[in-house]
Amino acid sequence: GRPIASQSMIRPSVNYTPMFTADPMASYDYVKSGKARIVDARSSHEFNLSTIPGAVNIPSDSVVFNGTIKKKTALKEVFANLSKDEPVVVFTSTGIKASVVWFSLKMLGYDAKLYSWQDWLANQANEGISLETLEGP
Repeated sequence: GRPIASQSMIRPSVNYTPMFTADPMASYDYVKSGKARIVDARSSHEFNLSTIPGAVNIPSDSVVFNGTIKKKTALKEVFANLSKDEPVVVFTSTGIKASVVWFSLKMLGYDAKLYSWQDWLANQANEGISLETLEGP
């Protein structure tokens, strides 16, 4: 029902200025506040060595099958212990693998943010908290 054309169209040039938005990123203070459910998307081995207090482990590979993100019905099972009524923060060492879990959560309508284990450790060190006090769940 919309008009169509058989010729290509040349759009006017525009100056695009990319802008960083912190929206998908959680801050250390937000993570520490307890306002969100914390998801450690690292391997279960890494999770068992040390994690953010109160975090649950949902490894990034649990949302992927054959190199693609699982279907929504399978993802709902993976995230069965999370509530859509509670914000979620997903982290891995640098945040790369966490982004797959974050994207999966966003696809299902969760209020999700990203974080990095490296930032957590740096901020803990700034507060004088040693890694030994962060030992596993």
